[in-house]
Amino acid sequence: MKLGIQFGLLACSTLLLAACGGAEGPPEIAAKACNAQAAIQLGGKPFRLDLAALAATMKDDGGGSRLLTAPVVVDAGLASESTQQLECTVRMAEDGSSAAVLHVRFIW
Repeated sequence: MKLGIQFGLLACSTLLLAACGGAEGPPEIAAKACNAQAAIQLGGKPFRLDLAALAATMKDDGGGSRLLTAPVVVDAGLASESTQQLECTVRMAEDGSSAAVLHVRFIW
């Protein structure tokens, strides 16, 4: 019986957390696309990028694309660790459901 109650509480907690999170919007979708492109450009180097911070910076770049910027830690956890600024330009689908990365730049 105790296990059933614990499982029920866990299930309820999971549902509540999922409900609070809501669906991803264009900023979160763009940030994930930037993160994936950064991983490719870094060629397997370990890195840390706060996706929520990156998503929060999304703004129109004046040319129909969106610009996102955030600090990125390259070689995370290694002696050569360095913090840089990541700039990512994306073009969002008209419905905001996907993002195509146009440019990723690491600024020292």
